[in-house]
Amino acid sequence: MDKTPKITLESDAYHYSDPILKVFRVHPSGVRIEKAEKTLHGRANQDALKWCAPYGHANQIGWWVYPGFDLDITCLSEFESGCFTGRWGGNYIYDTNGYDSSDHLLMREFDSKVKTNFDISYMGKQHYAIDEPEKNCMSLYTGCFFQMPKDWALMIKTPSNIGLIYEQGCPACVQEGILEVDWMRYDIWMNFKFHTYDKKLSFRKDQDWPIAQLIPIHKSSYDIGWKTQDKIMNPDDEDCVRVYERYSEYNYKKWVMQGEKDPFTLRKLRKEEHNQCPVNHLFDQNS
Repeated sequence: MDKTPKITLESDAYHYSDPILKVFRVHPSGVRIEKAEKTLHGRANQDALKWCAPYGHANQIGWWVYPGFDLDITCLSEFESGCFTGRWGGNYIYDTNGYDSSDHLLMREFDSKVKTNFDISYMGKQHYAIDEPEKNCMSLYTGCFFQMPKDWALMIKTPSNIGLIYEQGCPACVQEGILEVDWMRYDIWMNFKFHTYDKKLSFRKDQDWPIAQLIPIHKSSYDIGWKTQDKIMNPDDEDCVRVYERYSEYNYKKWVMQGEKDPFTLRKLRKEEHNQCPVNHLFDQNS
């Protein structure tokens, strides 16, 4: 039984309904946030961009995250003399200075001019943690907290088709999670899990490839009781017959109607479908 005292939030969440990610920087030199885009800064496969809409959608969703400071780290397969051993037993060789202390200066000034109902001031944050939150992991402080529109969250993941794993073959991937930043105001950390040992991971503040991607997701995508229907195609099942009608039409228009494959089928039909069922009903018309 949970014996901790019940608590509730007394402050206002200041919800909004515009399609905006708000970034609040506690550390002036925290991670760089950049809107993702489908060309991947010109590095995307040009044929895939032209012919494969799912590829482009995955590239452009959300925001890319870049390092806030330089770091070199190797997760070792075995203990070596002079290495750092974390509290969970992982062994590392690493070199970094982390951030400077400008967050203390910024927030000391901020605290001196702003009063809240809660007796707490900015206490500073550890910039990185090695062998945290579990063995063979590291955790990096973003220097930021975020806000999303009401009922929208951020999923943090390894970048799609660029950067960390896809291009660089780095020995660590992002430990994925969902951040409910529509209501939660808290400094955000990124965790990286090493899957390859004895290979150095190098981050540079000015590098041109992202180390993480923030994906906007509606909380209904995980917070309600989604179910699965799994069927073998059956001509006596009306649901199977109905979906086969659309399946047949799509394939006909893609492969048969013009006497050869029409590679723009998806793009043409998607535009028509969106006109009938616009996605902007989730936000105010003026957004």
